[in-house]
Amino acid sequence: MLKDLHGVMCTPGLWLGYARLMKQAADILFSRSKTRTNVHQTPRADLAIPATLLYGYAIENAIKALVIKHNPITSGAEFTEYKNKSGWTNHKPVMLLESIKFGLDDDERNLLRVLSSFVIWAGKYPTSFGEIDLVISNQTTGKTSLIAAHALDERGRIEFNQLFERILMGKKR
Repeated sequence: MLKDLHGVMCTPGLWLGYARLMKQAADILFSRSKTRTNVHQTPRADLAIPATLLYGYAIENAIKALVIKHNPITSGAEFTEYKNKSGWTNHKPVMLLESIKFGLDDDERNLLRVLSSFVIWAGKYPTSFGEIDLVISNQTTGKTSLIAAHALDERGRIEFNQLFERILMGKKR
C-alpha cells in the first residue's frame, strides 16, 4: 500500500492537477475581491489575500511537478530524498527551479518570494514570526522592500499567469 502511495506521489500529473485546482480556486477568489491594495490598508477579509495564498500553493505544486519530470522518482526511497531536498519542504520555489536550471529573471524571483511569503505566513497570519521574512533585496537595485506588503494585484496576477504557464510548459530560459 505505501509503495503504491509513493508511486502516485511521484507522478507529475498529480502535482499538476493540484496546481491547476489551486489556481482555479485562486482565480475565483481574485475575481470576487473588491480591493487589491496594500494588505495593511484593506480589511483582512479581502479575498485577494487568500487568493494570493492559493496562487503560492499552485505555483509550488507546478514547480514540484516540473522537478519530478526532470528527475523522475521510481521508488519510495527516492521520494524521501526529494522531501529532504533544499526547497522541497521549506517553500523555496526559486531553489527548486535553480536545481533544474530553469532560469528566472529578477521580477520572477521576486514574485516567487512574495508568493512564498504568503504560503509561509502572510496568507495565514497577520504578521511574520521572523524579521528575515519581512524584506527582500533586489539584487539589481540593491533596494529592500516589504516582501508581503501587497497581495497580488491585476499586474501581479498577469505576471503570475505568465510564469505559471512557462512552468507548466517547462520552458527554460
